[in-house]
Amino acid sequence: MNNQTVVLEISNKFIKIVIGSVVDNEVVVLYRQKTPISHVIENGRIIDKETLVDALCKLNPVLSEEYHINQLLDNVVLVLPPFGFEAYNVTQLTSVLSEDQVVGYSEIRNLINLIRNKRLPVDNEIINVIFESFKTQDEKRYSKLPVGQISATVTGSGKVLTLPKKINEDFSEALMDAGIKCKQKAISSFASVELIKTQNDIPDDFLLVDIGAYSTQVSLVGRRELVGTRSFSFGGDYITERIIEKFNINEAQAIKIKTLYGLDYRKMSFKYPLCESVTAEGKKQYFTEDLNATLEEECDKCVNLLKSTIEQLALTFEVPEYQSLPIILIGGCSLLPGLVDYLKNKLGNENISTLIPTCMGARDPSLFSALGAILVKEKYLSEFDSTSPVGIRVTRDN
Repeated sequence: MNNQTVVLEISNKFIKIVIGSVVDNEVVVLYRQKTPISHVIENGRIIDKETLVDALCKLNPVLSEEYHINQLLDNVVLVLPPFGFEAYNVTQLTSVLSEDQVVGYSEIRNLINLIRNKRLPVDNEIINVIFESFKTQDEKRYSKLPVGQISATVTGSGKVLTLPKKINEDFSEALMDAGIKCKQKAISSFASVELIKTQNDIPDDFLLVDIGAYSTQVSLVGRRELVGTRSFSFGGDYITERIIEKFNINEAQAIKIKTLYGLDYRKMSFKYPLCESVTAEGKKQYFTEDLNATLEEECDKCVNLLKSTIEQLALTFEVPEYQSLPIILIGGCSLLPGLVDYLKNKLGNENISTLIPTCMGARDPSLFSALGAILVKEKYLSEFDSTSPVGIRVTRDN
């Protein structure tokens, strides 16, 4: 498979490695791996660097006899969490430097440098510069850099994607300490939206809710482009921990009944216990209604945080009719049985659904951002690659 991309994502619970490429605008996965890791990430920050670096070292190189993989992690795309993410529209003009005023790839680098030298409204660092269109001096517009055209100036329009400096620095240092070379970076919510846009029947405007193990990201998408992302602490492991506490069972048992039954309101003629445990009073059995009550207690917290986060996004980006926007759920916890109907009832929104990646070999809702990063690498050439032009959108002309 040509032009393979190696993606590395470090989440609250897993180190994810995906190797794949893009064929006809679809991500084709050659290999994927999810390695469990202890709680080394919290709210997008590395809280146990030593453990993380040790785990990364053990994964380099990636070895698999079954898939004939012996891949050194020396050219990876790193997926960064969207905590503190801000995107800004940008328009920048540069002069064409060649004597004959023929537009070349040096102009894109000038645009990048000029944008990077601008002061941001917040103390963030630019992760990606995405150019969506270009304009020459005669006001002609192009969807990609007009190489070879005659013009005294070139104007690029697009977005800068930013994260807090500390998050970018911490992840970069962890990879460096583990001997892993990073070629490019992608912000997870942006990568997820880019992948979702390739699937059929996706609305132009929607809210994307990515529910992971310990955190949830809510992204506002308008006209099929990411507008903004906000995060809060909640995830599937919060639910698991509450089941363990309430039912006095181990983690494996808690995960099993959570994923098998979830929120189950079916009326059964026969009540059977989901599990039992030993208490001070002796053996105690737990039934569907006990699980429902425990899950509702945790999910109610999620709903309150979700409502507040959606309202913040709507206020920030002036979306008055946000309550009618479709909601798309992704992430590992999105598959909790009964969650969609529960949220429909609590949020008063019937247009809520879960989404699974259509990528062959990786139909896992927790891999959206890693899979999307492969697509981003193909669509937007990397500014970290000194051998190729930077930030140029390589889709066909409109």
